[in-house]
Amino acid sequence: MRTAFHLQLEALTASVADMCARAAGAMQRATHAVLHADVSLAGCVLNDHDKIRRHGFCAQRKALALLALQAPVAGDLRVVIGDLKNIADAERMGALASHVADIARRRYPACALPEEAIGHFAEMGRIAVDLSDVAGHVVRSRDPVAAARMQRDDDLMDELHRQLFSLMIDKPWNHSVAATVDVTLLGRYYERFADHAVAIGRRVIFQARGESMSVSGAIARIVAFLRAGYPAGIPATDTFPLLALLRRRLSDGEVMQIAAELVEHGDVPVDATTIRVMISKLTDQMPAPEEVERVKRHLEMRGWPVSDEFPA
Repeated sequence: MRTAFHLQLEALTASVADMCARAAGAMQRATHAVLHADVSLAGCVLNDHDKIRRHGFCAQRKALALLALQAPVAGDLRVVIGDLKNIADAERMGALASHVADIARRRYPACALPEEAIGHFAEMGRIAVDLSDVAGHVVRSRDPVAAARMQRDDDLMDELHRQLFSLMIDKPWNHSVAATVDVTLLGRYYERFADHAVAIGRRVIFQARGESMSVSGAIARIVAFLRAGYPAGIPATDTFPLLALLRRRLSDGEVMQIAAELVEHGDVPVDATTIRVMISKLTDQMPAPEEVERVKRHLEMRGWPVSDEFPA
């Protein structure tokens, strides 16, 4: 009976890895489409997105059937729950690739990218595809070392994302509003794609070791640093940018744990419902980059090494 269960578990894991590979392929084609104004390839990405969604739906059914019929415990339960979350991340990666392709399709026959941004997006596309490929590898291999290495590429993606804003703000930018919107959206799509891939890698660490960044001690230390950085409480103007800053390194669940601690002790001027709404907004809407940087500098001036790792 347990042999059959583990065969089903392996099939579920293979489905998740396959979704990562599909997302990588979709982003590779979408990047080519947006760099070269290839409307035919963009259409293929948009059509294939339904296949990724159907594959995700089938994988979710497999996972739920395992939970309902096999009642896994301990490490096996971690794998099933982790795979359910990984399915959602991989499906979202496919959706983000389709968003990139859609911009290429809508701007055809023109190229959606100004010439000075093409190099940035070529590199962002390469990193996104590599991260998705590595995510698929670590799902199959349960290799926490490979998963941990993904953070380096995610940092490179974050830096390229910041450089895009510098390109538009700090240098002469003689392009239309539509082009500015496209570059802003595309940067966000690539950055979020990378975040979802890294989330899969982090989850593998939890599945393999039964531990993650979200242990109570780490959460408590981050909360303590935030209270030291804002001894009079976190003002309303800093709350949303602070959540965005935390989410660069942490999952939504971990950010919610930190926010819940701050709300419970009156460290933020909003309630738990408002915090949840803010965190959900971070999926598609970010505060202005200069606001996030302002909060980051505020914390760095008070001794928190935000540029490195969060305290652990």
